Amino acid sequence: PLAQVAMYGSMRTGLATPASDLDIVVLNAPPAPPPHLVQHLRQILEAEPAVVGASALTEASHPLLKLQVAAGGIYSGSVLDVDVSACSGYACAPIDEVSIILREVHARPEIRPLLLVVKAYLATLGLHRTYTGGLCSHALFLLVRAYVVATEETPRGAPVDLGQALMGLLDWYANFDFSSTQVRWSDRPSPMPPPPKYAAGHGGVGGGGSNCSMSDGC
Repeated sequence: PLAQVAMYGSMRTGLATPASDLDIVVLNAPPAPPPHLVQHLRQILEAEPAVVGASALTEASHPLLKLQVAAGGIYSGSVLDVDVSACSGYACAPIDEVSIILREVHARPEIRPLLLVVKAYLATLGLHRTYTGGLCSHALFLLVRAYVVATEETPRGAPVDLGQALMGLLDWYANFDFSSTQVRWSDRPSPMPPPPKYAAGHGGVGGGGSNCSMSDGC
């Protein structure tokens, strides 16, 4: 009875594309294993008239319920994908991530257009869903953010050529050695420079080594 529902993810942070789903978390859910909570949510929600599909991913690292909801009525033909998860208590990592992402996008506004272009492209390739081998939205945010941090000038605020930045982003990760480079969150510039042809409209990044800074999780 004390549970609350909150939205997170790309719809909440303004990083959604037409292919994005709606991410919802039930806060202060009963103290039970997440797979059990997800199964219980399925039993409750799949009986709703607007729900045209429901599947519980109980074996995922973060169990969730995937719903297909008829947006605008069951005869509209328009279906909205909704992901529902649960947290026992009010402290929940996905909710905490929202404020971090909003702060970063405000501080580095080039993140949003770069992310949306790459995100839309991955969706056309079917590479936007983690449970089928794709890349989740949060991981993509971390990748784009790492590149922006690595190529930005200090102080921030200089105009950015987004076309050059996009080419630099793609070129950087095309040549990125994930097998030997640790990727973790940091505000320090990365010692691994992007290809000089596409310097993202900013100054290049000097130094040597292989500790590229990004984030430590998705």
